[in-house]
Amino acid sequence: MKFSGWISQALGLTTTPKRFTLEGSFTCNGAAAATSPKAAGYSVRRTGTGTYVVTFDRPFRALVSCNVTLQQATAGNDCAFLVSSTLGSASAGATLTIETQSVAGTAANLAAGTVHFQAIFTDATLSAPASTSV
Repeated sequence: MKFSGWISQALGLTTTPKRFTLEGSFTCNGAAAATSPKAAGYSVRRTGTGTYVVTFDRPFRALVSCNVTLQQATAGNDCAFLVSSTLGSASAGATLTIETQSVAGTAANLAAGTVHFQAIFTDATLSAPASTSV
């Protein structure tokens, strides 16, 4: 496909990289540990007020994209978002650090709600092209 090849070339890739879409969810449980992880290949641990670290079973070379959403029983202004990520190493898997916030806009231990995430990683190093012309 020409378009795919053009994208790879524009990103400075010599071959089309493999992409890994990793999706999952967990339930907030106040100040206690998150519960009900809904997929395999990752673990979740609460590390502080409203902060959760999702650790995958393997490392990756680049994070292409990540979406985080919060599902609650009633509409509200609480939210969840990606704070940071690591790519992992030979001895540790990649991680996503996700924070939940209350309507006040500060980190909060939500008593309920499900955090859903979708992360797209690649096994190739992404770099900007030397020059781009369209």
